[in-house]
Amino acid sequence: MRRILCDTPLPRWGYSTSVGAWEYFNEIDPAKPTDRFYDQLGAYLEEIDIYRHLRTTSTWHPSAKDCRHERIDIGQLHHYMRTETNEDFKTRWP
Repeated sequence: MRRILCDTPLPRWGYSTSVGAWEYFNEIDPAKPTDRFYDQLGAYLEEIDIYRHLRTTSTWHPSAKDCRHERIDIGQLHHYMRTETNEDFKTRWP
């Protein structure tokens, strides 16, 4: 699996200074078991990414374990307003 995920993007774009980070997931469900995936893919990237790009993932839960994993450099948390508890967006963010 890790070779499938890395063997195309790294040779194609790995040299580029325009690549800020490799993103593992976008809005992964924090209930999913991801530790093994991060360990294996992170170790593989450490072996083959000679430019040491940052590694990131994102989730929608405010206390996600994924963002604290040792093979994640940047954790992104996405927060959404819900209509049942929505503050007036215009007055809060002028």
